[in-house]
Amino acid sequence: MLSKAQRGYRLLGAAPGAIKASVTPLATDINAPTAFVYIAAACLKQFRLNEITLSWSRNANTLHQARVSLRRLRSLFSICKSMFDDSPL
Repeated sequence: MLSKAQRGYRLLGAAPGAIKASVTPLATDINAPTAFVYIAAACLKQFRLNEITLSWSRNANTLHQARVSLRRLRSLFSICKSMFDDSPL
């Protein structure tokens, strides 16, 4: 998730804190599958960034934000359940 330069700069300073969820802008003319992909990608990005920080430090807030990202992803799957229905057409 981080570029080589970002990893290098992290070695110079203190470990970053927890990464909170960012706003996922969606256009009004976007279809549901595309919106699902954008929101799922944002959840996974938040999890991965917090996972990287957890590998350096055992910050409780970082762990909390990692769990929040997974709960957001689980809620997204629940909301979009009908998109993945396996019933025959």
